[in-house]
This record gives sequence, structure tokens and C-alpha cells, in this order.
Amino acid sequence: MNYNLGLIFWFMLLGHLSGDFIFQNDLMALNKKKNTAKGYWCCLLHCLVYTLCVSVFTGLVLPLKFVTSMRFIYFINIVMWSHFFIDKYNIVSYWCKLYGKSLPWDKTKTKDKGWDKVSISFMSLVYIVIDNTLHLILMTLGLLLLIVHQ
Repeated sequence: MNYNLGLIFWFMLLGHLSGDFIFQNDLMALNKKKNTAKGYWCCLLHCLVYTLCVSVFTGLVLPLKFVTSMRFIYFINIVMWSHFFIDKYNIVSYWCKLYGKSLPWDKTKTKDKGWDKVSISFMSLVYIVIDNTLHLILMTLGLLLLIVHQ
């Protein structure tokens, strides 16, 4: 089967951006990392909405044979549960600590220690880029694995 991987990636990216930014409301964003029942439900709801967005956008450019196969169900599960794992368990914070990157909410990096609003804004941007990169890498690898191993 012939796949246009560039087109598939761009539509997967559109689904990712829609699910992670356009359709994630404040309730989901502010509660999904909390270790409470509400936190788990908010994260699960966010991941379901996110997965729906990615599935719809990606499904628009994948061959019908793939979209109607079990492989697409596997892809949807990879998208859903990798997103849940990264968001719920704050994997980006662990990654930043592992590589010595500052976190925007780190109380030890105050203005007294040389950090200003620009630095904090930059740290926030770096955090967002790392989060999005991890999501896109896992989705892309999952999709490629399923396409290559048919």
C-alpha cells in the first residue's frame, strides 16, 4: 500500500494541535495532573478528545483500508495511552530534571537569582515544545510501526 508520509504527518500534527490546544479547556488543563479522582477524569477526558481529533485528521488522509482495519485501532490506542502517560504523570518535568533544564514554576529560580519574566516565559516555551515533541515522536513511531509491519 502506498502512503504519503509527509501528508499523513501534517494531518496528524493538525489533529495534535487541535486536541492539545483548541479543544482542551481550562478544567482539563488545570486538573489533569492532579492525583485525585477529578484529576484522572479530567486527564482521561482530555485524552479522549485529543485522540478523537488526531484520529479524525489522520483518518482523512490514510487509505480507507487502513482506517477500517485493526491497525487503526492499535494506532488510536497508542495515541490515547501515550498521551495519557505523558500528561498525567508529568513526564516532561522528569525529562527537564534529567537534562538539567529549569522549570518555569521552580521556586529556586526567582528574580533574585537572575531569572526575569523573559527567562520564565522562555522556560515555559521550552516546556511546551518538549511536551509537544514527545507526543509527536510517539505518535509518529506508532504509526510507522503499524504501516511498516503490515
